[in-house]
Parts: sequence; C-alpha cells; structure tokens
Amino acid sequence: MERILFVLLILCSFVLGNCASSRKNVVQYEPTLEQMVAESDALCLKSYLYFFSGKPCVSIRGEKDNNTGSVQYYIKYEIGSFDVDLPLGLSVKLGDVWYNLRKSNTNYSDTITVSAVLNPEELLAFTAANKVEIAYTNRARTDHYQLSETQTKSLKDSFVRIQRLLESEKKMQIFKK
Repeated sequence: MERILFVLLILCSFVLGNCASSRKNVVQYEPTLEQMVAESDALCLKSYLYFFSGKPCVSIRGEKDNNTGSVQYYIKYEIGSFDVDLPLGLSVKLGDVWYNLRKSNTNYSDTITVSAVLNPEELLAFTAANKVEIAYTNRARTDHYQLSETQTKSLKDSFVRIQRLLESEKKMQIFKK
C-alpha cells in the first residue's frame, strides 16, 4: 500500500511539475542582444482525470528592443512529445475569424516548441475575443484545441501581465568597451 501511494505521489509531482517553470513572468535581460524578454506561465491544453494538466502547452512571450523601445509578442506552442513530422505552424481562431500566424522559430530539444508572431491586428482581436481556438499543423495532421472560458481568461491575463511588465521596464544601460 505504501509503495502504491509513493508511486502515485511521484506520478502526481511529475504531471503537476510538467508545465512549471521558475523563470516565467519576470523580465530577463539579454544585453548581448540588447533586448528584454518576459514569458508567461505555460497554459496546458489537455487534462487528465479532469484536474491534471498536460502538454501541449501555450504561453505568451514578449520581447522589448532596448534601442527602439518596440515590443513584439509571440505565442509559443510546446508539443508534449517529440514529433517526427515537420511543424508547419500555428493558427488561432479569435471569435469567428481564423488567423494564420507567421512562424518565427522552431526549437528542437526534448520536445518541439513553435513560436509564432502576434501582429497588432491579431493582438487586438485576441484581447476582444471571448472564444479562442488554437490549431497546430505539421505535415501529417492538424490538432485543434478549443480553449475553455477559464483558459481563455488565463491566456488573456498572461498577455496583459507580460505587456504591463515590459512597458514598466526602463531602458537598459549597456556599456560597451
């Protein structure tokens, strides 16, 4: 009985810690690139046993250019397992309109993470939308995820938090030799 409880405890900690990260919702200074980066907590789209969340996960990332002060926002989609098919990109349905997002980066590590640019038109539609659907496409298939009201609110709150965090940051002082 104790072994079963121990195994369940280990399994629960693995599943709950799967989307956790300690570097989220803080500004990370990258002086060599002369930019500031902030990323939201990951919002996992699948659930197990109605309350454990699992991958794929999405998050919002903001990058502020230190020279111009311009800010660019991205949506990051992290796949739960290594995908052997070539990732083509992300689309989001905001309200009743589909937007094909421009893929900016694909990170291949233990899983694949696809980043896509959110332009100002898409950001306005995102903040106004009450229904959000995310679609990930690779060469073999397209996966659709309809976000619940709670997930939509959480993703919007993450965007607002990242936006305020980057806007409140002062320009970095970079001394070059």
